[in-house]
Amino acid sequence: MNKFSVIREIDDVGRIVIPKQLREHCNIKPNDIIEFQIVDDKTIKLFSKDNKIDKGKTYMDNDLIRKMDVLQMLYDLKKNISDNKTPVNYGTILDIIYNVRYMDSVDTKNENSQVIYTITMLEKIESDKKGWPNFGSTNIVGYYTDLAVAIEAVTSNACDINETVYDYAVIEKVSEGLYNPSITSYWFKYNKGKDSYEPIDVPDELKHICGFSIG
Repeated sequence: MNKFSVIREIDDVGRIVIPKQLREHCNIKPNDIIEFQIVDDKTIKLFSKDNKIDKGKTYMDNDLIRKMDVLQMLYDLKKNISDNKTPVNYGTILDIIYNVRYMDSVDTKNENSQVIYTITMLEKIESDKKGWPNFGSTNIVGYYTDLAVAIEAVTSNACDINETVYDYAVIEKVSEGLYNPSITSYWFKYNKGKDSYEPIDVPDELKHICGFSIG
């Protein structure tokens, strides 16, 4: 195949489509693993791997690691980077931190348990005179079985879940069963200028509170 140049636009979540002509030439098929290597500031190499991703399993079945351990390592790396020694791939480090934060955890105790991700909208996050949280109007707008889909729905303000009222949104991981505490949550704040929700850290006053949707 002759050399050719194709321009592709990266979408809002960082995805890019590999041209069909290139996929056919390199025999790249759905679910193939693609490796990216940074050559220099402006060059990235792409390699097609023979390995297949087995749905429902981790890439390395016997090498499960704790998500918080990975996050701590990345945060330590980010903290140790001084302003005058910022590497060219610093943006990549921030992207990895973002993606690991919202990566679903593997439940090795009960892999067959059903999990949903509920979406709850809150008008505000304040405290009353006694220190109790005050959320104003709240609304549980739905749930998804896929975390990535839930995050996409929130960040894109799908179906106008903001309703000109709700400045905050929380996604909670809820397991099957009765009175299961939702200890995993993902918080977002509405950006009126962009008409979208942006991820934020768990508000300090809510770090010991869970069950905004069920429980």
